[in-house]
Amino acid sequence: MIYCDDCGVVPVPKEQLPIELPEDVTFDAPGNPLERHPTWKNCDCPTCGKAATRETDTMDTFVDSSWYFMRYACANSDQPLDREALDYWLPVDQYIGGIEHAVLHLLYARFFTKALRDCGYVGFDEPFQSLLCQGMVVGPTYKNAAGDFINPADINFAGEKALCKETGEELIVGAIEKLSKSKNNGADPLLMIKEHGADTMRLFMMFTAPPERDLEWSKSAVEGSARFLKRLWALVERVETKAGTTFPAVENLSGKETKDLKRAIHKAIKKVSNDLERFQYNTMIASVMELSNTLAEVKPEASDEMAALFHEGVEACIRLLNPIVPHITEELWSNLGHTNLLSAQEWLEFDKEAATDDEITLVVQVNGKLKERLTVPMGISDEDAEKQALDAIQSHIDGLTVRKCIVVPNRLVNVVVN
Repeated sequence: MIYCDDCGVVPVPKEQLPIELPEDVTFDAPGNPLERHPTWKNCDCPTCGKAATRETDTMDTFVDSSWYFMRYACANSDQPLDREALDYWLPVDQYIGGIEHAVLHLLYARFFTKALRDCGYVGFDEPFQSLLCQGMVVGPTYKNAAGDFINPADINFAGEKALCKETGEELIVGAIEKLSKSKNNGADPLLMIKEHGADTMRLFMMFTAPPERDLEWSKSAVEGSARFLKRLWALVERVETKAGTTFPAVENLSGKETKDLKRAIHKAIKKVSNDLERFQYNTMIASVMELSNTLAEVKPEASDEMAALFHEGVEACIRLLNPIVPHITEELWSNLGHTNLLSAQEWLEFDKEAATDDEITLVVQVNGKLKERLTVPMGISDEDAEKQALDAIQSHIDGLTVRKCIVVPNRLVNVVVN
């Protein structure tokens, strides 16, 4: 903008844009260096031609961050915004940010979007369709007697005591706070990556807390993540890879043990797929850990069926963990004999029949109070469920009159007596 005594505030003509800033500014005094520049701010009014002055306050970075995401949709356009491209790509499906974004960037982006909508540059009212507000990384703080914050890397821990490595002084353990320079409680990720690898750090951060909760930094939890990845590597080393290996369908399996393993594999695939859609990374990883523990007890040498299922289960673990730990899973995928990239594969689909339980736990109640739990076939009829429930609780209802049985299919039977 240009300030003219006669014309008031006048916009710079489009053909004169962009206005280039001077390179000979000085920063030897506080305040705006453009305001002190001897010539740059002086110009002629584009309307009347008289002497005028330029606006010296350049745009705040918040202005850029309030609309930059729209420019991604039309980066090669010779105009600031391309309405056709914006209508195709936007609004953004998923916004992820910390709590500070909810009152800063998110607020400003919404304001800019509504202003651009009113001006006809965009055809939507809200810039983002869904918000995931992620938690902070937090950790304990430590102070010496002088009140100086001491970094955890400079501390020796002896039980519950924290001792300064340099002086041996016992430190004051403070509150759990966001990792920051001011509290000197940050952890150097490069040191941890050098010791355990980047995948270990990714696994730790995804597993330790749900994304919307604060994550407390823990060196022991990082080491636990490293141990799990070593166990996963050990599982792969037990797989006997064969060219053209096919995995048996659940209906072709011969015994309960193999059917149960097939079911565990595909229930894990189903759970992980659902959790991934809902950003529940911690429970997603827990499901893979549970499957890996099941596989650790398997003896693949017992039969060809068991060997094929073990192979299928280990491969499933690797594929399901690929979004979380991409480097080690690519290496393990190669170790299993694959020559293509794991990241280029379609997401693993679960077999609906294999993921369905053959048996369920039927809860039996008397007047609403739990009395028994029965293992019964999935899909048991109401009549059979009622009969088995009555047989199981006979000792609880001797001398009483059964008034009715309320059956919730595949869940419970409530026997009403008096």
